[in-house]
Amino acid sequence: MRRFGPLFCTAVTLFLAGCIEFQQALLVRSEPARIRVPARPIDLGTLGGENRSATGINDAGQICGFSGTTEDGDDHAFIWSAETGMVDLGTAGGNQSRAFAINDRGVVAGITTFADSDEPVAGCYWEPDGDIVILPHLLDGPSEVRAINNLGQIVGASTDADGFNQAVLWEPDGTLVVLGTLGGEQSRAQGINDLGTITGIAQNAEGRTRAFIWTRDGGMQDIGTLGGNASQANGIDNLGRIVGQSSTSDGRRPAFVFTVAEGMRELADFGSGTAQVFAINDNGYIVGQANTLDNAAKAFIGTIDGEVFPLPDFGRRIGNNALSINSSNVVVGFLNVPDAGSRAIIWE
Repeated sequence: MRRFGPLFCTAVTLFLAGCIEFQQALLVRSEPARIRVPARPIDLGTLGGENRSATGINDAGQICGFSGTTEDGDDHAFIWSAETGMVDLGTAGGNQSRAFAINDRGVVAGITTFADSDEPVAGCYWEPDGDIVILPHLLDGPSEVRAINNLGQIVGASTDADGFNQAVLWEPDGTLVVLGTLGGEQSRAQGINDLGTITGIAQNAEGRTRAFIWTRDGGMQDIGTLGGNASQANGIDNLGRIVGQSSTSDGRRPAFVFTVAEGMRELADFGSGTAQVFAINDNGYIVGQANTLDNAAKAFIGTIDGEVFPLPDFGRRIGNNALSINSSNVVVGFLNVPDAGSRAIIWE
């Protein structure tokens, strides 16, 4: 298995040295222009099977995700670009793999199975040359990967001795860091930015699921709710803005944006009071899924300032979802087509 070498570690050190200047530069960006909704969705194709989804996109326009295959119908992770189309990343010998995130170096993070069918699902990453590297885990239980940053840090969860998921950080050198919980039994990391700040979900002492923020200095902290009992964080940008979904005291489940300075604030939706934001970019654009008043689940693009627009589909409004957005505001996700499976989609 290939690991990151000394040159990459040196690059990481230099990158960290410039993190503060980088964040300050982002703070002085002008307000984003009004959203220009794409005219149509573009189907990215398939590895042979019906069901597929695009889960991540980097600033070079490379996309990752997973698709059914022709051989056995199992999902395989893929990487897609305009030059190559959809390329099967393969597995670690088993039948299944899925990709969930890609950084600007083209490193793809996800999960895979092994040739032995009794082996658990393992967290992994694919290097730009296609080599697969298996990530360490807590025990012989499954691990899951959710996000990767431009330093090569990966986050997700690994199963502990009691069979509970524990939020973890995998450093580029392979070190496994357990992030802890909020007093409960389980946790999972969902997002990480280029400053190493992590977000996700964890149980508190009462067993409630809460969104958290984690830093190396401050550890894991509960970021609260919009008045209800539960919240979930899905993504974080380089300004530290966290997005996700929270319950409210009146039973709604709207999306939120959180900052350390301002706390948690409800985001606009299509009027139903149910929305989920999965990703935010440094321009303040958000993407996710929201219910309409007639209970159709629509993929959307919006801003943290209150704009929200449905993304075009194929005329079928069943479970469509936008999962990732890059700095050029290009969006990826999936559209469900009745009796024809799901399709990996780019909106640009």
